[in-house]
Amino acid sequence: VTVPPEVDLMAMVRRGVEPPPVVGTARVWVAAGRANGLRRLGRLVGPRVDAGRVGDELELELRSLDTVARWLAGHGPDIVVLGPQPLIDRVRTSWEAAAEAHSASSSVGRPAASA
Repeated sequence: VTVPPEVDLMAMVRRGVEPPPVVGTARVWVAAGRANGLRRLGRLVGPRVDAGRVGDELELELRSLDTVARWLAGHGPDIVVLGPQPLIDRVRTSWEAAAEAHSASSSVGRPAASA
């Protein structure tokens, strides 16, 4: 196979494997001793207490709002999204959907409550 001279194969490969560009920074509180994967991905801002719980504030590169929202939502009460607001909203929506799905599935097969 002969590659035409105007085709940059290395650029094509890089486009396929490079992460998307950074579009912002997410700020997250993480409970002490929890969410170690997020800790490895983030930059430590410093210690922070949230609702009486000791933890740390981290900054995470925000490349995809949806991807980061899924990562964060999976950590439940061990994290608090501090910003930006669109990320806070997406994580909250994810948690609400999970709670609704759990509520609906836990009521399957149960008799209806009588008044």
